Amino acid sequence: MQRSEATDLTRLLRRLAIRALALGAVTALTGLTTVAMALVLAGFGLLFVPVRER
Repeated sequence: MQRSEATDLTRLLRRLAIRALALGAVTALTGLTTVAMALVLAGFGLLFVPVRER
């Protein structure tokens, strides 16, 4: 994996993580706590996943 591909992948994972966290916050406000917890955990997982270069 080239450096530009790694940064693109990192940027994509961060965008997905932010969307999952925002959706988790909205679902927590609506009262769907189990769904919110799953979305927040997925968001944090995507946010902190390591991206390795080859």
